[in-house]
Amino acid sequence: MYFYKLDDGQYIKTSRNLDHSPDYAGRVTRVSTVAYNEATRQKVRLDLSFVSKPGFIKRIDESLGAIDYTLKGDTLVVEDSTPEELQALFLEYNKCIKNSEIDARTRDLINQGFQFGGNQFSLSDTAQRNWMAIRSAVEVGDLDLPIKVSTIDDLEHEIRTPDELQSFFLTGIGTVKYHYGTGRDLKGVVDSKNDTSEVAAVEDVR
Repeated sequence: MYFYKLDDGQYIKTSRNLDHSPDYAGRVTRVSTVAYNEATRQKVRLDLSFVSKPGFIKRIDESLGAIDYTLKGDTLVVEDSTPEELQALFLEYNKCIKNSEIDARTRDLINQGFQFGGNQFSLSDTAQRNWMAIRSAVEVGDLDLPIKVSTIDDLEHEIRTPDELQSFFLTGIGTVKYHYGTGRDLKGVVDSKNDTSEVAAVEDVR
Protein backbone atom coordinates (compact mmCIF):
# COMPACT_ATOMS: atom_id res chain seq x y z
CA MET A 1 0.00 0.00 0.00
CA TYR A 2 1.09 3.56 -0.68
CA PHE A 3 0.21 6.84 0.93
CA TYR A 4 0.03 9.91 -1.32
CA LYS A 5 -0.63 13.60 -0.96
CA LEU A 6 -2.74 15.00 -3.79
CA ASP A 7 -2.20 18.47 -5.23
CA ASP A 8 -5.36 19.64 -3.46
CA GLY A 9 -3.83 18.76 -0.08
CA GLN A 10 -5.83 15.57 0.49
CA TYR A 11 -4.26 12.20 1.32
CA ILE A 12 -5.12 8.85 -0.23
CA LYS A 13 -4.13 5.23 0.40
CA THR A 14 -3.90 2.90 -2.55
CA SER A 15 -2.37 -0.43 -3.54
CA ARG A 16 -1.32 1.15 -6.85
CA ASN A 17 2.05 2.81 -7.31
CA LEU A 18 1.04 6.18 -8.72
CA ASP A 19 4.56 7.60 -9.01
CA HIS A 20 4.50 7.39 -12.81
CA SER A 21 0.78 6.99 -13.43
CA PRO A 22 -0.42 9.20 -16.33
CA ASP A 23 -3.72 9.68 -14.51
CA TYR A 24 -1.91 11.34 -11.59
CA ALA A 25 1.05 12.95 -13.36
CA GLY A 26 2.02 16.08 -11.45
CA ARG A 27 -0.84 15.64 -9.02
CA VAL A 28 0.58 13.37 -6.32
CA THR A 29 3.55 13.18 -3.99
CA ARG A 30 4.33 9.85 -2.33
CA VAL A 31 4.88 10.63 1.34
CA SER A 32 5.12 7.12 2.74
CA THR A 33 4.81 3.43 2.06
CA VAL A 34 2.06 1.77 4.07
CA ALA A 35 2.61 -1.92 4.89
CA TYR A 36 0.01 -4.07 6.57
CA ASN A 37 0.78 -6.58 9.30
CA GLU A 38 -1.80 -9.25 10.15
CA ALA A 39 -0.78 -9.38 13.81
CA THR A 40 -1.19 -5.64 14.37
CA ARG A 41 -3.77 -5.13 11.59
CA GLN A 42 -1.90 -2.09 10.33
CA LYS A 43 1.62 -0.80 10.42
CA VAL A 44 2.67 2.44 8.78
CA ARG A 45 6.26 3.05 7.77
CA LEU A 46 7.44 6.57 7.00
CA ASP A 47 10.83 7.44 5.55
CA LEU A 48 13.05 9.01 8.20
CA SER A 49 13.67 11.95 5.86
CA PHE A 50 9.93 12.57 6.03
CA VAL A 51 9.60 12.54 9.80
CA SER A 52 12.94 13.89 10.96
CA LYS A 53 12.10 17.56 10.48
CA PRO A 54 12.94 19.75 13.49
CA GLY A 55 10.69 18.98 16.41
CA PHE A 56 8.44 16.51 14.61
CA ILE A 57 9.07 13.54 16.89
CA LYS A 58 8.48 15.85 19.87
CA ARG A 59 5.21 17.03 18.31
CA ILE A 60 4.05 13.42 17.99
CA ASP A 61 4.73 13.00 21.71
CA GLU A 62 2.80 16.13 22.60
CA SER A 63 -0.12 15.90 20.18
CA LEU A 64 -0.53 12.23 19.34
CA GLY A 65 0.56 10.49 22.51
CA ALA A 66 -2.17 7.87 22.16
CA ILE A 67 -0.52 6.47 19.04
CA ASP A 68 2.12 3.83 19.71
CA TYR A 69 5.22 4.33 17.61
CA THR A 70 8.84 3.29 17.63
CA LEU A 71 11.89 4.43 15.73
CA LYS A 72 13.59 1.43 14.12
CA GLY A 73 16.70 2.29 12.15
CA ASP A 74 15.59 4.57 9.35
CA THR A 75 11.90 3.90 9.89
CA LEU A 76 9.23 5.42 12.09
CA VAL A 77 6.70 2.68 12.77
CA VAL A 78 3.19 3.71 13.82
CA GLU A 79 1.20 0.79 15.22
CA ASP A 80 -2.54 0.16 14.84
CA SER A 81 -3.29 3.59 13.40
CA THR A 82 -6.70 4.54 12.05
CA PRO A 83 -7.20 6.79 9.01
CA GLU A 84 -8.15 9.59 11.38
CA GLU A 85 -4.92 9.16 13.33
CA LEU A 86 -2.94 9.15 10.10
CA GLN A 87 -4.64 12.37 9.04
CA ALA A 88 -3.76 13.89 12.42
CA LEU A 89 -0.19 12.69 12.03
CA PHE A 90 0.23 14.41 8.70
CA LEU A 91 -1.51 17.52 9.96
CA GLU A 92 1.15 17.71 12.66
CA TYR A 93 3.85 17.13 10.07
CA ASN A 94 2.53 19.98 7.92
CA LYS A 95 2.46 22.25 10.95
CA CYS A 96 6.04 21.32 11.74
CA ILE A 97 7.19 22.11 8.20
CA LYS A 98 5.33 25.44 8.16
CA ASN A 99 6.76 26.42 11.55
CA SER A 100 10.26 25.48 10.38
CA GLU A 101 9.79 27.81 7.42
CA ILE A 102 8.67 30.59 9.77
CA ASP A 103 11.74 30.02 11.97
CA ALA A 104 13.98 30.21 8.90
CA ARG A 105 12.37 33.51 7.89
CA THR A 106 12.84 34.84 11.42
CA ARG A 107 16.54 33.99 11.29
CA ASP A 108 16.82 35.63 7.88
CA LEU A 109 15.23 38.84 9.16
CA ILE A 110 17.54 38.93 12.18
CA ASN A 111 20.57 38.33 9.95
CA GLN A 112 19.62 41.44 8.00
CA GLY A 113 20.53 43.44 11.10
CA PHE A 114 19.08 46.72 12.36
CA GLN A 115 19.21 50.39 11.46
CA PHE A 116 20.63 53.06 13.72
CA GLY A 117 21.81 56.55 12.89
CA GLY A 118 21.33 55.97 9.18
CA ASN A 119 23.54 52.85 9.17
CA GLN A 120 22.88 49.11 9.16
CA PHE A 121 24.40 46.98 11.93
CA SER A 122 24.80 43.23 12.26
CA LEU A 123 22.68 41.12 14.60
CA SER A 124 24.71 37.93 14.29
CA ASP A 125 25.30 36.06 17.54
CA THR A 126 28.86 37.41 17.61
CA ALA A 127 27.70 40.97 17.00
CA GLN A 128 25.09 40.75 19.75
CA ARG A 129 27.74 39.54 22.20
CA ASN A 130 29.99 42.42 21.13
CA TRP A 131 27.28 45.03 21.67
CA MET A 132 26.55 43.63 25.14
CA ALA A 133 30.26 43.57 26.01
CA ILE A 134 30.72 47.18 24.90
CA ARG A 135 27.70 48.32 26.89
CA SER A 136 28.93 46.51 30.02
CA ALA A 137 32.48 47.84 29.65
CA VAL A 138 31.23 51.42 29.40
CA GLU A 139 28.92 50.99 32.38
CA VAL A 140 31.71 49.75 34.67
CA GLY A 141 34.21 52.33 33.41
CA ASP A 142 36.51 49.96 31.50
CA LEU A 143 35.75 51.70 28.20
CA ASP A 144 35.44 55.42 27.58
CA LEU A 145 33.18 57.19 25.12
CA PRO A 146 33.24 58.12 22.31
CA ILE A 147 33.78 54.79 20.61
CA LYS A 148 33.59 53.65 17.00
CA VAL A 149 31.56 50.59 16.03
CA SER A 150 31.53 48.83 12.69
CA THR A 151 28.47 48.73 10.46
CA ILE A 152 27.37 45.66 8.53
CA ASP A 153 29.15 47.18 5.50
CA ASP A 154 32.43 47.61 7.41
CA LEU A 155 32.00 51.35 7.80
CA GLU A 156 32.46 53.14 11.12
CA HIS A 157 29.87 54.83 13.29
CA GLU A 158 30.80 56.89 16.32
CA ILE A 159 28.79 56.64 19.53
CA ARG A 160 29.46 59.69 21.66
CA THR A 161 27.23 59.56 24.76
CA PRO A 162 25.86 56.98 27.24
CA ASP A 163 22.32 57.80 26.09
CA GLU A 164 23.27 57.15 22.47
CA LEU A 165 24.89 53.85 23.45
CA GLN A 166 21.79 52.82 25.39
CA SER A 167 19.59 53.74 22.42
CA PHE A 168 21.86 51.77 20.09
CA PHE A 169 21.74 48.70 22.32
CA LEU A 170 17.97 48.81 22.87
CA THR A 171 17.31 49.26 19.15
CA GLY A 172 19.31 46.14 18.33
CA ILE A 173 17.80 44.00 21.08
CA GLY A 174 14.34 45.35 20.32
CA THR A 175 14.73 44.32 16.67
CA VAL A 176 15.63 40.76 17.68
CA LYS A 177 12.71 40.54 20.11
CA TYR A 178 10.32 41.93 17.49
CA HIS A 179 11.25 39.33 14.88
CA TYR A 180 11.06 36.48 17.40
CA GLY A 181 7.72 37.81 18.63
CA THR A 182 6.12 38.05 15.19
CA GLY A 183 7.42 34.58 14.36
CA ARG A 184 6.01 33.18 17.60
CA ASP A 185 2.61 34.76 16.90
CA LEU A 186 2.56 33.36 13.38
CA LYS A 187 3.43 29.87 14.62
CA GLY A 188 0.57 30.19 17.08
CA VAL A 189 -1.76 30.74 14.13
CA VAL A 190 -0.35 27.64 12.43
CA ASP A 191 -0.79 25.53 15.56
CA SER A 192 -4.43 26.61 15.87
CA LYS A 193 -5.37 25.17 12.48
CA ASN A 194 -7.26 21.90 12.22
CA ASP A 195 -6.82 21.15 8.53
CA THR A 196 -3.79 20.78 6.26
CA SER A 197 -5.23 23.23 3.73
CA GLU A 198 -5.60 25.84 6.49
CA VAL A 199 -2.00 25.29 7.51
CA ALA A 200 -0.84 25.72 3.90
CA ALA A 201 -2.84 28.96 3.62
CA VAL A 202 -0.91 30.65 6.45
CA GLU A 203 1.45 33.16 4.82
CA ASP A 204 4.57 34.70 6.32
CA VAL A 205 4.57 38.15 4.73
CA ARG A 206 7.10 39.71 7.06
